[in-house]
Amino acid sequence: AGHRGHFFLLEPAGGGGTAFLGCTPERLFGIGPAAAGGDDDGGAEDSPDDGIELVSEALAGTRPRGKNDITDDALAVELIESPKDNLENFITERYIRRHFRDMRRRGLLE
Repeated sequence: AGHRGHFFLLEPAGGGGTAFLGCTPERLFGIGPAAAGGDDDGGAEDSPDDGIELVSEALAGTRPRGKNDITDDALAVELIESPKDNLENFITERYIRRHFRDMRRRGLLE
């Protein structure tokens, strides 16, 4: 079996037992050892002091899989060239970067 998704649980402090459990095909964020060289363009925020990196791979826009490699390729081109999906990805990236910057400003990230 192939990759089935990334599970997540959001449970706010003081939420009175309220929680949100979900699964998404892309990794919304990950925290782990910083990759060598860093990547300022990939939505990552890292701390040189502790070698920890926060990475987001959130995407917008999907297509179904094709019945063969030719239809898969055509669907990939359609997705890449879609103005609607490109706009959604731009908005998603801007949102994530803004929140990473806010977390850094508040001292939650270095």
